[in-house]
Amino acid sequence: MGKKLKISFAGVMIISFCHYVLHADPMYDTNDIIIFSTYIGDISSPEPELDTTVKLLRQKVYEVFLGLSGFDVRLMDYYLAYQDLMLFLTQLKEYTADPEAIPAHVEIGDTVISQQDFRHIISSYLLVIPMLTSFTIEEVNKEEMRSKYKVFVSITYTIVNTEKGTILDTIVLESVGYDEEKDRALDDAMEDIPIQLAYEVRSLDIFSLMDRIVEIIDPDVVIKLGKDKGVSVGDEYAILGSDSENITGQQRTAEKGLIIIHDVEKDVSVGRVIYTDKPLSVGTPVKEIGRIGLTIVPYMHIEINFEDSEFSAFGGFKFILTEGFFSIQPVLCFEFGLYPFERLQDELPLRAYGGLDFNLYLGRFQLTGMAAVGTEIVTALSADSRVDGFDFSCLGLAGIATISYLITRDVRLLLDFGYQAWFALNDNYSSYEGWICGAGVGVKF
Repeated sequence: MGKKLKISFAGVMIISFCHYVLHADPMYDTNDIIIFSTYIGDISSPEPELDTTVKLLRQKVYEVFLGLSGFDVRLMDYYLAYQDLMLFLTQLKEYTADPEAIPAHVEIGDTVISQQDFRHIISSYLLVIPMLTSFTIEEVNKEEMRSKYKVFVSITYTIVNTEKGTILDTIVLESVGYDEEKDRALDDAMEDIPIQLAYEVRSLDIFSLMDRIVEIIDPDVVIKLGKDKGVSVGDEYAILGSDSENITGQQRTAEKGLIIIHDVEKDVSVGRVIYTDKPLSVGTPVKEIGRIGLTIVPYMHIEINFEDSEFSAFGGFKFILTEGFFSIQPVLCFEFGLYPFERLQDELPLRAYGGLDFNLYLGRFQLTGMAAVGTEIVTALSADSRVDGFDFSCLGLAGIATISYLITRDVRLLLDFGYQAWFALNDNYSSYEGWICGAGVGVKF
């Protein structure tokens, strides 16, 4: 192998290794959303079951923000009454401007927040402050029918921009539940709150489904990004999920899967789910993976010549253009002879192919058929070579089937099996055909 070829091969290997290390398991820093406890306040004669139901509702609200936002979501056991909200915002602005002035305990109405927790609050991105503003239970009697309980619930969710100390939005939700049993009527009323909240939250710009899944059409998904946002066929998106880091409920966002875009409209795109470690749902966040749109495959092939049953070996690089392509991708291959050694003492065969890959995606597995045409050039290495300098020796056709497996989002292992036919261009060479088998490693860039 010539010196330049050795340098090229080593360079690609170093780049591939660095790329793998840098992208093997990335984590993304996100902003905190803190959810307070629900303020029940002066609701007259609250039912004993109300406290338990409100706590269960809080967990569902936590899941709404966790699933829709992709932020770090945290629960805090503090509550605020409506009449104390403006005082809280004033103190939020004051202590955000001067964190050193935070006292040991911050008193806001009946709520006392520790200095440490208030520091967490002012360092967060958003606050969600729930307040139960109305709660009634009415027994409805109907003739010749068993009476039912009617439960009416009204809850306000105030979303605060912590940095500015301002109210981003106030979401007022109302729900009614009916049942012959009082506790079931209460549960019925509460069950509708998270559904309404998810809808209202999605309508806010800061919580919109941009960069999120909006529809699932197995094995595809639809994301709310399209041509207007620069999305192209072949772009890749990581599916994001949240892994618990500690017992306080703190979450971090990590990659849980991979999507490749194959159809792009004005404001939405359709992508194939290559793999996912978590069940997908509408609202699952995704994040674009920055690439230049090229896959490089260093490979080695063993060839069997039908004419004389001789073996030969070639090493090479396959360049696959992925930007703008999905099922069919343009390819370019360059390869050089490695065996038999006797031939390499006098001359080095070099080949160049151009063709198309036809792809079938089966999760992490991928089946590919390549059809290509190429030419072989023989370069003199000694005075005993058949050529002076270099010579075009053959034109060829090749068809190669590949099965590959994606071991990480950036690295793919490949096995090749195919057929080739070469046609001599002059009397110094002989036409031949034979089988091809080999292996390679694909690295996405």
